[in-house]
Amino acid sequence: MFQKKIYKILSKEDLKKISSEIKKAEENTSAEIVVSIKNKVPFIFNRNVYKFALSLFKFYKVHKTKDRTGILILFVLQSKQFHIIGDIGIYKKINQNVWDNLSSSISNHIKEKSLLDGILLSIKLVSKLVDYDIPKKNDDKNEISDNVRF
Repeated sequence: MFQKKIYKILSKEDLKKISSEIKKAEENTSAEIVVSIKNKVPFIFNRNVYKFALSLFKFYKVHKTKDRTGILILFVLQSKQFHIIGDIGIYKKINQNVWDNLSSSISNHIKEKSLLDGILLSIKLVSKLVDYDIPKKNDDKNEISDNVRF
C-alpha cells in the first residue's frame, strides 16, 4: 500500500533516476549502496530511526557483501528523518565525523530543495566518500540490486 503512496511524492521516473544514480555511484567503488524509503518508523522501534535502519540493514542483507562494504541510506517520510549506516568495511576507512558532516549537508539540501534532490545528493556524496577509500576491484560485481526499497 505504501508503494502506491510513494508515487504521489516520487514518480516512477524519479525512482529510475535514483536507481541510475546508485548504478553510476557504484562504477568506481566496491561499496554497495542501498536506498530505502519508508513512510514511518514502526512502533516496535520506539521512533528510533537508528534502530529501524539497523534492522533494515540486516533485512536487506547489506552486511552480506564480500568485503563488508554495504551502505544503507534510509529516508523516513512521516518524521522527515534519514539515516546512513555503513558496514564494518566502510567504517574502517571513513570515520564518524565525516558521516556526520555528510548527514548535515544532506539534511540542509532536503530542506532547501526536495526529497528527490536530497536522495540524489546523498548517493553522490556517499559515492565521493567511498570512491577513494574503497576502490573498485578487478573481480567486483554488483552484489545488491540498485532498485529503491520500500
